[in-house]
Amino acid sequence: MQHIDQKVLELYVLNDNAVVQQREAIEQHLDECAGCRELVARMEDMYAGFFETMENEPLQTSSQLPVRQKKSLTTTSPSPLQEIRANYEIERAPIRRVMLFARRHPVVSSTMSLFVLGFFALLSWQVFNGIESFDENPSYYFLNDANAKFEVYNKTNQMLWSMPLSNIKEVQKFENDFKMKKAIISDINGDGINEIITNLQFNANLNGPRKILVFDNKGTIIKSFAFQNKNIQFKNIFYNMEFYAGTILKIETFNNELAIITDGSAGRSPCFVARLDSHLNVVGRYWHFGSLMPFISDIDNNGNNEIVALGKNDVEDNIMRDYPVMVVLDPKKLITDQEASAARGYGLKQSESEVYYIRFPESDMEKATQTKLMARSIVYDDTNYIHVHVENLGD
Repeated sequence: MQHIDQKVLELYVLNDNAVVQQREAIEQHLDECAGCRELVARMEDMYAGFFETMENEPLQTSSQLPVRQKKSLTTTSPSPLQEIRANYEIERAPIRRVMLFARRHPVVSSTMSLFVLGFFALLSWQVFNGIESFDENPSYYFLNDANAKFEVYNKTNQMLWSMPLSNIKEVQKFENDFKMKKAIISDINGDGINEIITNLQFNANLNGPRKILVFDNKGTIIKSFAFQNKNIQFKNIFYNMEFYAGTILKIETFNNELAIITDGSAGRSPCFVARLDSHLNVVGRYWHFGSLMPFISDIDNNGNNEIVALGKNDVEDNIMRDYPVMVVLDPKKLITDQEASAARGYGLKQSESEVYYIRFPESDMEKATQTKLMARSIVYDDTNYIHVHVENLGD
């Protein structure tokens, strides 16, 4: 139904001569349209009250109805509507203006109300959804060398927390050289939120022993672990040593059991590769004499990861007979304290976790230069071969 313009209806209510010829059509429309009838009724009420006020009270300025007098209403005008608008400017508050507009435009106002309600409902949903969807679960870390900070992020690249790290350049070099991480991110307590496990020496931890630290998603230390100082005997020689955790690796063993693999060292022999459980309890240690750095790899392509440790054997280094080695261990069998097959002398049982113990031969160049090497890193290619880099760390 085509509604009559509000201005035409207003002229109709005021009996303006401009709509004399339209009155019959207007009245026929009012008989059929309830919305326009209501609008006309409201206009009649408003103007009836206005004229009544003008007849009973002198023209004056009121605090409730501020007006501006231009001339007397006694002047004759062919259009009462034009004369009222010409002589008075009625000031209304914003809310009153909105209410008046709604009364004059019932159809438009209803549509706008629905739009406004929908807009605010959508805005509220987006704000609420944005708050609820913020992911507090750590996903990865970033070494920000510009700010010398260790930063932890969620999967949508929002930073959760950061920690000052003074030796960040050294850490970056280690990760680039060995293609290994200095921290692992895993849910070790089974609550669905990842923790960060690392042996990094943050500024507050530089003066103490190097520990394994576990941070929650807020950056709070919830666990710490350090190998206990202990007198180690190898071939009737005692070594009073303070072992620190080197590499930190995560591996899924059997029955979804989480294992954390690390190497215990003091910068010299003896050393060991240790398996910890998710509570940072020592499950077992593979004792060696020399140095070993563990990696994780499914080296035999059987679908299960093994521990591949590279380094050198120092059992006979006093007569210059040390040599580079590669050791492959089965993590499932790395339980209790056991010793390497090529480093007997701790008084322990020979390791059952040792799958392979590979000694790299001494080259003629090494003999001629009296250079001693150690296995340092592994490189895989697209074939069934792996390449082990054996280097002289002194050069």
